[in-house]
Amino acid sequence: AGIAPYDMADPVVISPNPAGDRFGIAGAPEGINKLTIIDMGGRTVYSYFCKKGENINREFPVNLAPGLYQCILTGDDLLIAEKLVIQ
Repeated sequence: AGIAPYDMADPVVISPNPAGDRFGIAGAPEGINKLTIIDMGGRTVYSYFCKKGENINREFPVNLAPGLYQCILTGDDLLIAEKLVIQ
């Protein structure tokens, strides 16, 4: 039982990237249960918490201004940050 260590050689993929009004996450390890999108000013512009039994590897509709953002995936002592470009 328990969660296997996250292998950094197996990256999380955000696609499409650049994105428009939606993007998907794939490759996030088990135990990730929160997505936070932060703009370059450090403000949280989007948050999503998984429901019990739900997986973060899915598609997300967003309504964000064009620009560069950080996607922060967290949970179970893991933190993964990936860049996201919105067109």
